[in-house]
Amino acid sequence: MYSNIPKELQELKQWVCWRFEEVGGRVTKVPYTPFRQSKADVLNPDKWGTFEQATAAANSGSYNGIGFVFTAADPYCGIDIDDKDTDPATPEEREVHARILEGFNSYTERSPGGRGYHVIIRGRVDGGRDRGHVGVYSQLRYFTMTGDVVRAAPIADCQQLLDALVGGMPKHAMVQLEEHEALMSDAQLHDMALRARNGDKYDALTRGEWASLGYPSQSEADFALLSILAFYTRSNEQVRRIFRCTPLGKRDKAMRNDNHLNRCLAKIRAEEPSAVDLEAIAEDARKMAMANWRGAPPAPVGDDDAHTPRQDIHISPAGAPPAPVGSQVPPPPRAPALQAGSGAGQQAAGDCYPPGLVGQVAHYIYSSSIRPVKEVALTSAIGLIAGIAGRCYNVSSTGLNQYLLFVAKTGTGKEDGPKGIERLLAALRPLIPSVDDFIGPGAFASGQALIRVLDQRPSFVCLLGEFGLTLQALNDPRAPAATLMLKRVLLDLYSKSGWNNVLRSTAYSDAEKNTRTIFAPNVSFVGDTTPETFFDSLSTADISDGLIPRLHIVEYKGQRPSRNRKAGAKPDKALVDTLANLVTTSLNMANNNACQPVALDPVAQRMMDAFDEECDDHMRRETHNVVIQLWNRAHLKALKIAALVAVGCDVHQPTINERIAQWAIDFTRAGTEVMLKRFETGDIGSGEGKQAVELRRVVEVYFGLNEQTLRNYKVKPELRKSGIIPYSYLSVRTSRLACFQKDRRGPARALRDTLEQAVETEVLGIVPKPQAAERFGKKELLYYRGDNW
Repeated sequence: MYSNIPKELQELKQWVCWRFEEVGGRVTKVPYTPFRQSKADVLNPDKWGTFEQATAAANSGSYNGIGFVFTAADPYCGIDIDDKDTDPATPEEREVHARILEGFNSYTERSPGGRGYHVIIRGRVDGGRDRGHVGVYSQLRYFTMTGDVVRAAPIADCQQLLDALVGGMPKHAMVQLEEHEALMSDAQLHDMALRARNGDKYDALTRGEWASLGYPSQSEADFALLSILAFYTRSNEQVRRIFRCTPLGKRDKAMRNDNHLNRCLAKIRAEEPSAVDLEAIAEDARKMAMANWRGAPPAPVGDDDAHTPRQDIHISPAGAPPAPVGSQVPPPPRAPALQAGSGAGQQAAGDCYPPGLVGQVAHYIYSSSIRPVKEVALTSAIGLIAGIAGRCYNVSSTGLNQYLLFVAKTGTGKEDGPKGIERLLAALRPLIPSVDDFIGPGAFASGQALIRVLDQRPSFVCLLGEFGLTLQALNDPRAPAATLMLKRVLLDLYSKSGWNNVLRSTAYSDAEKNTRTIFAPNVSFVGDTTPETFFDSLSTADISDGLIPRLHIVEYKGQRPSRNRKAGAKPDKALVDTLANLVTTSLNMANNNACQPVALDPVAQRMMDAFDEECDDHMRRETHNVVIQLWNRAHLKALKIAALVAVGCDVHQPTINERIAQWAIDFTRAGTEVMLKRFETGDIGSGEGKQAVELRRVVEVYFGLNEQTLRNYKVKPELRKSGIIPYSYLSVRTSRLACFQKDRRGPARALRDTLEQAVETEVLGIVPKPQAAERFGKKELLYYRGDNW
């Protein structure tokens, strides 16, 4: 029946599987990743799969069903109408359910139990709603999906009707009162309430001075005082007893019987969190501690977290593994850092330009720039040589096209790269007028437009300013069809640049959009962006899509360079002649339909094989998809850029030697580490999504802290052993994180909102205040890992 689910949902990579499991003493539907036996998470797109992956896993019998994750990025909202045998809806609630099913003319299916319904609509709701066995969610939740259709209608836009539904949900539900023993004496409760933040209000109510507080009637005052008393004790009898000792409780309505007080308490208790099973929480903490003890040895997490095992993304050092058996050449060493003022860890620039023409062009662009930055010069030089020679030379059956992204703050000379290329073209143009054919468009309008350019010029480099904005558009799940097509074309072009490869034609209902088959397409680009535009907009899902791992990322962290008084100098004749020789050779090879393979000498071959094994080793040892994806194409990127450098050294018999191989491996490894370090430190993404991820990381780290570090945070180790996380710890830790520090709401408000969202989605739970006071002697908010952790 899964095929009945709307196709527009099937096309999204937002699917999980689920199975029934007992969690915290009750059976619940636990989500799992479709493509491996690990629990899924509504906050982590890495753990979602395609519809095909989810249905295949469910049909194999490993799971009870499939589910769809609602996110802020998609336009969908789910209405969950619940009516279980163990928790049946009332007749009044069923009437409301019937009106909802009748009013929302959109796709509707039965829930797995057969008694509930799921209505899928287009609409947004600010935070989830859950009243009267009706839940409404548009993000941070997953719905089990069955395909057991009740209404086979298209998914409809129902925002206006949704607003009416959410607005009409009752603010106070009624519950059956349960009696509990008092955890403290009446005098202790009274003293605690007096010393609280609203103690003055409580004192006035207990003295019968409700009119001075602005209550319109004594009934509203009754409800307010009962709410305060109920906050401190689960004993309804204690609430009634203390209330009747006050002037408000002396009137006949309260003294005659319990009916009035019980009606108020039923509404109050309905809004309260249920008492939690502290023993189950402590057992969960014990299991987590055992898992940490059996796991990897402790690793530092921040300056003050020595001897703390990491629980978040695990990124191993990027040093090379031991050399393969029989190898005579050790794996390439780690690259030394640049001098001060350059990008941290970037071997690619500095005094380490590659040999041959690539290095010569980079040196010229640097020396003639207004604001000289060696990283800018290098990426521009690589892009220019790739645009000229990338198609006519192949290595390992692939072309030498390059995707390069330069990342630096505004005002650091990013525009000097394209200007240097223009000066070189101006010097070449009198000798070879067609040299401009190797320069592509300055922007990509669509995938079809890019293919049409390739039809006329099969090899070129594009110089793309502010490419971070383009990447944002390409990674937006709501992107228009033309943008999605562009992303698909860029992914295809990277791997189809080999001489024997073709980019197949596409056909559309609009014939003007049709494209032709392109033989050995070769597109390179050099994009630039700022850290804020690029890194703050990334998510793990963007890495999984595959475009980011194809990029050579070069980051410059230095200051704005001083003005170069010799800026704009023309290239010398020797450089122009060498570059003209490469252009002429490439044009002749293209006219003769010829392609020259790039060879590797024996030492370089062993070095590249060792680096390939290093990449494989990272992928075998790591579990996080970000790490796996970033290392997945590292060997190919190193091989292609090494071949490009070799062409610049000898256009007739290019051969990768030891020096070239070493430089290419260092360059590739450094660019990969730029991304890995950003993910390791959490310096990726922004906004509420990142705050939710960072909150989870802070909680996971908390359970690995040693006792001394806990005491530094003024946390009693007994709290951690009991599975309890105090608000004070979360406040201190999150206030140091950029995503909270920079939030326009302020770090405290951002944390409160993130915690509310975590509690609402059952990622975290709150220990009720009476339990917190009685068990731990704490008045602050205490949290624990919820069912959806």
